[in-house]
Amino acid sequence: MVVSMFADLRNGIARHLALLFVFILGAVIRAVPEAIAGGYPVGWDTIAFYVPSTFYWAAGKAGLAAMIGEAPLIYLLSVPLYWVGVDPVWTFKLMGPLLYGLIIFSISVFLKNGLSWNKRASITGAIVASLYFITLRVGWDLYRTMAGLSFALLALSFLGELREGKKRLPIMLLVFLSVTSDQFTAVIIILLIAAVAMRELAHGNQTFSGNLAKVSIPGIAMLGLMTYAELSISGSLFLGQPPLGTPWNLMDTLTFLAYAYLPILPLAAFGLRSRGRFLMGLWSIICVGGAVVSSLPGLGLQPLSYRWVLLLTVPVCVFAASGLSRLLSVTEIVAGWVRTLGMNVPRVVIAILLMSAIAYMVLPSAHPFPYFTAYPAAIPTSLSQSTIPLSDANSVVSLLSWLKTNMSAGSVLISHQAIYGWALEYLPKGSAVINYGYATPMAGVTTAESRGYSSIMLIWWVDGSGWFGQSTVPSSFVSVQTNGEMALYMYL
Repeated sequence: MVVSMFADLRNGIARHLALLFVFILGAVIRAVPEAIAGGYPVGWDTIAFYVPSTFYWAAGKAGLAAMIGEAPLIYLLSVPLYWVGVDPVWTFKLMGPLLYGLIIFSISVFLKNGLSWNKRASITGAIVASLYFITLRVGWDLYRTMAGLSFALLALSFLGELREGKKRLPIMLLVFLSVTSDQFTAVIIILLIAAVAMRELAHGNQTFSGNLAKVSIPGIAMLGLMTYAELSISGSLFLGQPPLGTPWNLMDTLTFLAYAYLPILPLAAFGLRSRGRFLMGLWSIICVGGAVVSSLPGLGLQPLSYRWVLLLTVPVCVFAASGLSRLLSVTEIVAGWVRTLGMNVPRVVIAILLMSAIAYMVLPSAHPFPYFTAYPAAIPTSLSQSTIPLSDANSVVSLLSWLKTNMSAGSVLISHQAIYGWALEYLPKGSAVINYGYATPMAGVTTAESRGYSSIMLIWWVDGSGWFGQSTVPSSFVSVQTNGEMALYMYL
């Protein structure tokens, strides 16, 4: 009996150490670009949306409907921290590695508990997912998506417990948290549970099906409330999505889909016949369907298409990890060079993924690995950048510092979405800043003049170096300060 107790304790410690390992692995991987960036933010949404929204919510400028419609979970963390004196930039610098560690942890738990993979296979799956460049891109700035995916995967991990009526409250909470984290993951988790419930009902398992329906009710209600709130405020869902820069049609979606997953498609195809193919196959259908429908003309949803493609990373990486495991099991029964080759394929795959991940994290945006330059509007060329290259961060902060000292009472800074969060972070609170979004500076000028400002300032790259399709500024602006590749302009 004592021996059995010690064996159970030893097995429990080993199991938890494995989960701790995959969490730390994910957190360390995501912490690399944060360390390279130093005190500056990493990620587009981080500084363009999360930091400004935290300031906005903390100042009481957001109504209840706007807060609900924006999928509020991460702001329920960042806003209170700001109230007690924590800078939002540092909140999200810490949150990024923690959330990436959480999603890799959740993948491992899902493979072990939800799909009944053995420990080695579940850890291998987590490693493959953590190093794949699409998963890394999700971890770059889609914090709400990372949180939503993590809670969704944990909920799916324990759905089997509902056969006995166990863990209804924890699963209900996980589904609810996934919905309140992100609208995309809300759709995925609700549809997946609905599909499982219908399958079980068709097989005569009414109790299990009913339990699945019950744990979904709060999440479905919250998704409906979020949808209503967003439509009532903006008239459109996902209005804050950045434009893709170029027209995005069905062919663009399909080519981006091939670009994103072609590197591991052979392994994923080899692993299609695996445990969990129902859930992962349905997840894939939801994402591909969402991407295709979003890309259709006339719906106004083209900026959403690439997001659905990114969410496909979970099932594709799961199938790829299954392919690796199947390859090992097949080659174990043969001999000679075939066995040697098959046994070394997983090591080669992990090594290639590791090298590509390091290149993606470490190389600067000006000199990236060539494969990561194909879709700059959807995939950053380097994980060490934010809305601007890391090499320009010092220049932007220096120009904002000069502006902070020399800005007169009648002056206003007009700002592209890429610079807006930087201005809110590094200018004194209450400074006059007009965000003209993704338009041209003249749109900001029009707004500033309508509000009666006598001096209109702009921060942008020096002529010929500008990003986002705006290599130069209009001739009506004159440079008053230059720092590196960035300049402070005044409108004449």
